[in-house]
Amino acid sequence: MDAGAHDLGERAVGPGLEGHEEPRERSGREGESGGEVCAHPGRLPAGGLYPSAARYSGVMEIILVRHGESTANVAGVLAGRSNDVALTERGREQVAGARVLVPELGVPEVPVLTSPIARCVATARILLEAEGREAREPDVLDALAEVDYGEWTGRGIAELLREELWQTVRTSPSRARFPGGESLPEVAERTRAALAAAVRRGEEAQAETVVLVSHGDVIKLALAHALGVELDRFQRIAVAPASVSRIRVDAGDGHGPPMTVTMLGATAAGRRAEAAVPGGGR
Repeated sequence: MDAGAHDLGERAVGPGLEGHEEPRERSGREGESGGEVCAHPGRLPAGGLYPSAARYSGVMEIILVRHGESTANVAGVLAGRSNDVALTERGREQVAGARVLVPELGVPEVPVLTSPIARCVATARILLEAEGREAREPDVLDALAEVDYGEWTGRGIAELLREELWQTVRTSPSRARFPGGESLPEVAERTRAALAAAVRRGEEAQAETVVLVSHGDVIKLALAHALGVELDRFQRIAVAPASVSRIRVDAGDGHGPPMTVTMLGATAAGRRAEAAVPGGGR
């Protein structure tokens, strides 16, 4: 975790993160990797894993921001959870420009939660910069961390394109597990946990908006869940660096609050992302 950012203590978020615990129960169709493929698509989990989500009765907007362009994006390398990957100067400018798409950042009560990975913490800090206002630190939520790509971490995308698993990741992600790392169903499960945690944090802060700063695949999975898109089709979504997406969470009906995607992958410069690339596209 980056020094200075606040740790929310949400530790049960996936393999490879400190303090991981297995979920108490699962529901839904099981993929070959053993993870949950999709439970209640388009809704936050109700009961079981995330009981507070079922009690949610308001309206909230979750804003998802992908980190700005990184040195790994430029080099064509799969950065994964590497903490020595920084934002480029262009990436910092992209994030600064994205502030216009998130005017809610001017409200001090709006929680800003970030992945613990350095490029996301740096992105969150740039988003929170504002002239004439005391700087505040983002809160760290481990469930927003990048996919644990295991042995793929640090390898070049051009090299990975020749791997048989690459086609599985692109076309049948419910069956994909990265060697020595996470399966995509596991990432989908902790992404839903992150959405539920965001609602809890918004309730605690009495805020109508929560900002989440994360990585391409995690954001794509969150959007796919909100849209009711099954895991094997989530690669049809692409989000560019420093892009902004919005999910509206409405009052529940006993199965968890339904969600509506109101913005998908918008950037200040109108830049489009490349699809079907682990990490969300350059």
